[in-house]
Amino acid sequence: SVLAKLQELKESRGLKIGLSLSGVLQAKTLKVAVDTGLFDSVQATYNLMESSVGPALERAHLEHGFDVIVKEGMANGRVLQNSQLLAAAKKLKVPPDALALASIIAEPFNP
Repeated sequence: SVLAKLQELKESRGLKIGLSLSGVLQAKTLKVAVDTGLFDSVQATYNLMESSVGPALERAHLEHGFDVIVKEGMANGRVLQNSQLLAAAKKLKVPPDALALASIIAEPFNP
């Protein structure tokens, strides 16, 4: 009944409807959401340490026109403790936070 009401509001008021994801089942939940045909955007946890939802975000964006909003792009600061990121940032002579965020911005789902 909630999805039906959201669909009614979307049609009658021209609203865009989004959903927010968290946890290990983000990709599965996003597939279910895409299949409803209701949603226009998704907010998902995505960062260098947790990128498993990436292919699902790409499909939602490229095949279904979803806008993608990334949350926790810095993994609450944990990415700045990643030795590989720190080494790459040093080698490239850029701040590690900028490199971490640039890696997200470069994704084909166009966050």
